[in-house]
Amino acid sequence: MYLGMTEEDFKNVYDQTPLLVGERVGLSVEGLKEDDLLSGIKEKDAIAFEIMKEFRSIYREWWDLSKTLTLESTAFSKLKREKIQTLIFKRDEIRKALVSYLNSKYGKLNA
Repeated sequence: MYLGMTEEDFKNVYDQTPLLVGERVGLSVEGLKEDDLLSGIKEKDAIAFEIMKEFRSIYREWWDLSKTLTLESTAFSKLKREKIQTLIFKRDEIRKALVSYLNSKYGKLNA
C-alpha cells in the first residue's frame, strides 16, 4: 500500500494540531512546550481538548498500522484491510467534528 505521505508529513499534522487548536481557543502558542500547550487547551476548552486528543490518538493508530501494511510483502489480510478502513473513517470523522466544533464556537476561519 502506498501511503503518499512520509513520517515527516505525519509528524507535521500530529504536532501542528495542538498549535492550531490552541490558537483557535485563544492561546498565545508561540514558544509553548507541548505539555503547557495541551494543559492550556484543556483549561480554555475541555471539549476541544478531548476531541483533539481523540483525533491525535486515532491519527497515530492509523499511521502506525499503515506503516506496517506498507512494509508487508504479502497481500493484506481481510481483517487488516477492514481495520485500516475503519481507522480512516474514524480519523476523517473526528477531524470533521473538531473543525465543526471550533467553527461553531469560535467562528469560521477566513481562508
